[in-house]
This record gives sequence, C-alpha cells and structure tokens, in this order.
Amino acid sequence: MTPNHKLLFAIVCSFFCFHTVQAQLVDKTPAAVPVAPSIFNRAPYEDPLVSGINRDASRATAYSYASTAAALENDRNKSGRYMSLNGEWDFAFYATPGEAPDQFYHAKVTGWKKINVPSNWEMQG
Repeated sequence: MTPNHKLLFAIVCSFFCFHTVQAQLVDKTPAAVPVAPSIFNRAPYEDPLVSGINRDASRATAYSYASTAAALENDRNKSGRYMSLNGEWDFAFYATPGEAPDQFYHAKVTGWKKINVPSNWEMQG
C-alpha cells in the first residue's frame, strides 16, 4: 500500500469513526426511519441460526472402565459406569418456552404423555 493510499484510508476511517450518518430527505430534513417488521424480532428459539440455548459443549463419546482388562473387553454394559437412557420418558410439547409450567423440573411430572427413547418426538404423535 502506497503512502497516499494509507492516508486516504486513514481519512475515510476517521470520517466513519467520528461522524454519524443519518438518513435525510432531498431538502436535508431527517427522514423517518421505519421500524423493522416484527418478523425480524425473533425469539432465540425461533432463529434458525441459533443452534443451542443453555447447551453443554459437544464432546467425544468416551467410556471409562475399572481396569485395562475391562477396557479391552469393550463391553460398556459391564463397566459399572454406564447407564443407558433408553426407555419410556414423560413428554409434553409446548409451542413456546413461556407456556411450559414453571419449575416443572423440580418435582415428578404427572399427566404427560409417554414416548419411547431413542426416537423422534415428531413421529410419536
């Protein structure tokens, strides 16, 4: 970059750093800036760019064993340190997080449907 280009770059940068640009009409009066449509004011769980809320970081699957011999058998069910989450789970669907009962996770839930895990909840009706 030549010295002239550097100077021009510095002038342009200082202009944008120290001056605010506002929309204006032809007669130099401020223009009314429209409010963004509500479609752009999404809740985080509705935004397809959000891939997780309050989610633990991804990690590799690993199992621990009590001894090297047990690890070489490679049978996680016999390790004593493995618990399968497969089975029948209580399940309730709410369209938004605000519709879910307050602090439902503090006590055993009742009245919810049962779904089989692993599965896809959308295929469970």
